[in-house]
Amino acid sequence: MAEEQEIPQKNSSDDADGHREAKSKEKALTEKSGAPKTSATNPQQPGTISHHEPKPATMEVHKHPHDVMHRKKWPEYLLEFLMIFLAVFLGFLAENFREHQVDKERGKQYTRMLAEDLAVDTITFSTVQQRVNAMISNLDSSIKIIQYERYSDEESVANLYRFNLAGLSGFAFSLADRASTQLKNAGGMRLISKMNVADSLLSYWTIGDLIKELQSEFGQIREKAREQSYSIFDQRYYSDEVINGRREVIGHPTLLTKDKKFLIEFTNRLSHLRNALRDVYINAIRRAAGKAKRLIFLIRKEYGLK
Repeated sequence: MAEEQEIPQKNSSDDADGHREAKSKEKALTEKSGAPKTSATNPQQPGTISHHEPKPATMEVHKHPHDVMHRKKWPEYLLEFLMIFLAVFLGFLAENFREHQVDKERGKQYTRMLAEDLAVDTITFSTVQQRVNAMISNLDSSIKIIQYERYSDEESVANLYRFNLAGLSGFAFSLADRASTQLKNAGGMRLISKMNVADSLLSYWTIGDLIKELQSEFGQIREKAREQSYSIFDQRYYSDEVINGRREVIGHPTLLTKDKKFLIEFTNRLSHLRNALRDVYINAIRRAAGKAKRLIFLIRKEYGLK
């Protein structure tokens, strides 16, 4: 029996020695292969599953400036406001500068066009002055023939026919208004940066409007005298052919009436028209021509035009 009891003890001892030997070998292999060591306090047998998950590494969290939990300080708000204000202000300045450059170039184009129109107007004024002076001379001659009753001889009557046709002819004209129309309708006066040029231009437009009104009034006076002339002059003594812009007197002309009262009334109408042309209209034309020339000089000087 004693022998039987010793046998298990021996076997148990042998098992312990074998277990230690296997563990030593396992440790040696682990060191060679670089495998992680098993914790002595928590040995993990082969074939078993660990219920302990690896603890995640702790990550450092930085708060974003715009994080909802981040409370800004008033200097940050002030800085953002200044940045936004500066961006808007610089954009406004850039846009304003661009518009200013565009307006400056457009203004220069308008003034160049205006100078060209004024040059055409000065030629027109010169032509009109010559035409009006000729009308005044013909009217004056007609008045003298009738006042002095020189319509008894054929030559004087023929001259009266000629003076009547030339003195009561139309003389309507218009001014060049390419630039003026655009400046008035499109609010383009703001493009005229030089105040002295703008003032002179407004003054020129004023005298131009006056000439249009006078032209209309004189047209009415002329029409009344012309209507009465149809009872004095016989159209048969005017040629149908126009030579040098006028019709010639033909045959042996005579007056349709020699009624003194009627002829005096006709003379009064001629005198009214002559005086209006001589004392008012021609002076307005001269003033307008002078303003046009001064404005051309001023535009070329202020805007460096040739």
